[in-house]
Amino acid sequence: MTLTSEWLMPLDGPRIKICGLTRKEDGIAALEAGASFLGVVFAESPRRVTPERAKELMQAWRAHNPKVHVIGVFVSTPVGEVGKLVEQLGLYAAQLHGHYSTEALRSADFRILRALPIVGAQDNDRIAEAQEIGPVLLDAYAAGKHGGTGRMFDHSVAVPAIRRGLVFIAGGLNPTNVYDVMDRFASQEAMPYALDVSSGVEEALGVKSRGKIIAFMESVHRGMSSKPEIKLP
Repeated sequence: MTLTSEWLMPLDGPRIKICGLTRKEDGIAALEAGASFLGVVFAESPRRVTPERAKELMQAWRAHNPKVHVIGVFVSTPVGEVGKLVEQLGLYAAQLHGHYSTEALRSADFRILRALPIVGAQDNDRIAEAQEIGPVLLDAYAAGKHGGTGRMFDHSVAVPAIRRGLVFIAGGLNPTNVYDVMDRFASQEAMPYALDVSSGVEEALGVKSRGKIIAFMESVHRGMSSKPEIKLP
């Protein structure tokens, strides 16, 4: 289930994942703006939701769009426990941060998005190993944190991974800088499968801004319209 073929087909530009959602209206705003994925956090976080709250959110989002694709975020939760919640809620995939063995990931019977904190080029082998299982999400490293850093990493590290398979880029993205991020990828003739944004489209902690979501999407679309020669993997 973790194979690339099990994921949504590429679009003409990167798919967008709006993560850290805690409110029904924010998810609906993201869907209306054209987001491909919605993210809910089950790990320890200011944006954490309980399974019960996630069920309420997903019911509202499915009423708006029955085909909504929701990704749950976990940190070092045993694969078996993750799988039960994926099945219970009907999550599209599980975004896994923290410590997992390759054997455990290969044994999973649900879609996995392996999240990796990136320091620099020394992470290339680790990224390649994770890509043998499926898509990866790359985020900036910060001591003691498993994502949600609000920082960028050196995106040139992601280019070899993008050429191998599906890559989500996270960390510090917002409506102001995402065009320049895409420009840098384009200059290296690479474009990620998806962009992941959370705090960059918030007006307060855990409260998304409809205007910022729309502005983010528009910046991405402007970036792609100026670079039609760049194709996704």
